Amino acid sequence: MFCEVYIPLVHAAFPFPLFTPCLWQHIMQTRFGCTAATTDAEYESLTLPTTAETAASFQPFETHPEEPLLLLTMFEELPAGFHVIAGLAHILRRVDGHPHPLYSPAPAVAWPTAHENSYIEFMENAFIGDLRHTRRLILHEKAHFMWSNLFTEEIRNDWINVSGWYEDASAASGWATTEDTTFVSAYAHMKNPNEDMAESISYYVENPAKLTACCQAKFQFIRDRIMHGYRYVSKIRDDLTFQVFNLFPDFVYPGKIIRVDITVSGAPTEDKLCTVEILLNAQPGVFDGAQHAYFRLFSEIGTYFDQYLMPTNSPDNSILSGSFTISKYAKAGLWVPNQITLKDNAGNQRFAGTNDFGWSMYLDNSLEDLGPPVYVEDSLTLIATEEELEGHVVTWVTASWLLTEDNGMKQHGGVYVRLVDDHEGGHSTQGLQEYGYPGLDEVGTSGDDILYRATVKILLTEFRAEANYTASLINLYDVAENIASTRFSLDSEDQTPVWVEVSTSNYDDQAPEVDPLITVTGTATNPESPNGETVVEIVFTARDDKSGVGTVNFRLLDPQGNSFFEYHYHDNFYTTFFEGDATEWQTYTINVVLPAGSAPGVWGLESLEVSDKADNNNAQSFVENMHFQVEG
Repeated sequence: MFCEVYIPLVHAAFPFPLFTPCLWQHIMQTRFGCTAATTDAEYESLTLPTTAETAASFQPFETHPEEPLLLLTMFEELPAGFHVIAGLAHILRRVDGHPHPLYSPAPAVAWPTAHENSYIEFMENAFIGDLRHTRRLILHEKAHFMWSNLFTEEIRNDWINVSGWYEDASAASGWATTEDTTFVSAYAHMKNPNEDMAESISYYVENPAKLTACCQAKFQFIRDRIMHGYRYVSKIRDDLTFQVFNLFPDFVYPGKIIRVDITVSGAPTEDKLCTVEILLNAQPGVFDGAQHAYFRLFSEIGTYFDQYLMPTNSPDNSILSGSFTISKYAKAGLWVPNQITLKDNAGNQRFAGTNDFGWSMYLDNSLEDLGPPVYVEDSLTLIATEEELEGHVVTWVTASWLLTEDNGMKQHGGVYVRLVDDHEGGHSTQGLQEYGYPGLDEVGTSGDDILYRATVKILLTEFRAEANYTASLINLYDVAENIASTRFSLDSEDQTPVWVEVSTSNYDDQAPEVDPLITVTGTATNPESPNGETVVEIVFTARDDKSGVGTVNFRLLDPQGNSFFEYHYHDNFYTTFFEGDATEWQTYTINVVLPAGSAPGVWGLESLEVSDKADNNNAQSFVENMHFQVEG
């Protein structure tokens, strides 16, 4: 056997002085056959068949130097035979604050074709948050090129059979599956065989325990037919692990949906009160209830909103329900989910497709509003004003603009604005975003529509960069669930940026320091007859050079590959300014209780993410990947 061990990557806001643009692009080109170095003309040529944009919509990867390092690291994770994939010629990075113009929530999009102008593009949100998710995402997007340009038709058809896929014209993706538990994620189940394969390959590399636990046949397929025996094992160092004991583990998936009851009340000209109740198949004494159910409800024109159903008073959590109000202006007709995800306390999930349950929700809305709000061109203004707040001089950037809407905007979060700046250095402006609450000012009419003025104030403390700031994105949300997005850039399809100068006095561009000595302990609450309920204590020390520690979150990884996310709400979590001496080492103690039914075996601290109050982020993944390859 041949073995390679890769040390876990630390992702933080710090420079890489030896990792120059020329070096990383040289490695990307010579080892992986693709490049991010593109001219203005190349951007236009690349995007002509897809989104038809100019270089103004993209930025160099070197703006955030940790991102190309992540790309190289994950491309290297794959066996050498997958380093160069036909068609994958370019890697692009959209400018900070810009969603994808066609697939707005997507963190990355692959355009796999056989010709040399194919590419993968990454959005800013691809590199924010869970580091292991980012690593899987990079593998996922490259796997699309493997599916399209490398795998034989026989391999693709055999994968379709293993996963129970079949073509279904009534499904949103054109595909449906007979399986509901053998998927590593809801996304893999909801889409098609291509997305299922991409997700499964990413987990095969980054979290093989998850793929093995839920999808043994898929694990074996990828091991034997794709990787040809190349194996991965994920491990957390021993001092960050703890033991969970359980004589009664919950390895049972939530029961199948056997009943859906829907009621809709309200006259054609009134808002609709909707109640959804589902019943799961449950057996006495079996852990087959659910902690919650989740779905995204779509109208016939694609407007949507998200909804959770929670357990009622049924002792086995087999009945879940939820009530919600839909505006009288929402699209009339049928509203349906494309999937219902059921999840229990132990992390077991069942994914129910539209062919797995009956659903009928009809809205008789005679006042339906099918048109989204409209941003009034060239109406944006940005004004910076200084004032004193809690003993600090701060700057408020007031963004104001006009919009038209015929029936009204959402009263909570009806408008959204995101700021970015022109400062060089790879820092984050992710925190400079705000929703408008509670509503808007009516300033007149424009034809049949109401003319509104939206005003949103965003706080910039002394720790932000001294720079020119502009709105990169404005979103508008009306009461009918219609959404309109306006991007600002020098691209001819976008609005022209409006800039405002902001002066600050104490710029913080360094991520918090976290002492490598972290202790993790787990103690069974009922050691005489353990049921998985375990008190977990995580202790670490951290400090920051200027703005102070702010948001802290962490993930615990169970033996089944399930990841459990939590925030740590310490004393300075919500404060605008750090209370105390930010530069002194401070001990943080996290206590969390794992529920009864938790998987027995070795758990570990998967990740710890500590951010300061200027959005500098120290995100550490403690999972090491070991590679095993059969020689010869």
